[in-house]
Amino acid sequence: MSRFVRWAGIALLAVLAVVPAARQAEAQAADSAAIVLPPSDPPTAAPVLTDSASIHVATPVAAPKPAAAAFHPGLAPGRAGLSGGLGGSWIWAEDDYAEGALPRFNLLGSFRYQMTERWRLQLSPGFTWNAYTKHASPPYTDPLKPDDLTKQHYLTLLTPFSAQIQWVGKGTTWIPHYGIGPGVYRVVVEHDRDDLFDPITFKVHRGVYLGATIEAGMERFMKGSTNVSVEMNLINHFIVATRDDQFPAGWNSGIANVAVNVALNYYFDLARLKQKEPTPLPR
Repeated sequence: MSRFVRWAGIALLAVLAVVPAARQAEAQAADSAAIVLPPSDPPTAAPVLTDSASIHVATPVAAPKPAAAAFHPGLAPGRAGLSGGLGGSWIWAEDDYAEGALPRFNLLGSFRYQMTERWRLQLSPGFTWNAYTKHASPPYTDPLKPDDLTKQHYLTLLTPFSAQIQWVGKGTTWIPHYGIGPGVYRVVVEHDRDDLFDPITFKVHRGVYLGATIEAGMERFMKGSTNVSVEMNLINHFIVATRDDQFPAGWNSGIANVAVNVALNYYFDLARLKQKEPTPLPR
C-alpha cells in the first residue's frame, strides 16, 4: 500500500511538472507562427497654408469664336468700279408686250461707287429686245402690212437706264449684293424693222417711260486681285409704259422684264484720279 501511494505521488508530480512545460511550449509555438505587422506610419498632419503659399485653381477658358467674314479690300469705301456684261432677257408681263414673247440677248454696263463697307451707288445703262412667236396675234393689223397676221416679225426694244442703292454683304469669296432704285426706259415697237404707228392716232410707237428696277447678284474677285471680279446677277425692270391718249389701239400696258447676266468688274481708287497739286519750287 505504501509503495502504491509512493508511485502515485511520483506520477502526480510528473504530470504537474509536464503540463506547465507543455503550455509554455505551445505559447512559444503560437508566438513564432504569428504574423508580425510593421507599425503603421503616424498620421500626416494637414498642410497649413501660409501667407507665402497659395493654391491656384485653373479657370476654364471658353473656346474662341470663329472670326467673322471680313469685307473684301477691293470694295473699300471710296473705291469705284466699271462693269460690262452679257446675258439674256425676257418680257414676262404684261398683255400685248408679253404674249408670245421670246427671250433675246441682254447687254448692260454700270458705274459703282462704294460709299461705306455696306452701301454703294450704281448707275446702269443697258439694251435688250424681245421677239415674238408666230403663234401669237398682234393687237391690231398694221395698215402698211395687212397680210402679216402674226407677231413673228414684231420686236420690242428696251433701253433701260437705272440708278440703284445697293447693300453689299460680307465675305472674301462670293460676295452678295442687293439693289433697288428708279429707272428711265426707252421703249420702241417695230414691225419688220420699221417703227410701228397707232392706226387711230398715227403716233409712232416710241416713247420714254418711268419705272423701277431690283437686282440681286454675287461677285468673286480674281485670285490675288483687289481690282477685277466676275459677277452673276438677276435684274427685274418694271416699266409704266401706258399712254392711252397716244396708243389706244394696243401695245399699251406695263412691262416687266427679267434679265440674267454674267459681268466683269474693274475697281479702282478714285483718290488716285485726283490731280496732285504741283510742288512749289524751293526759293
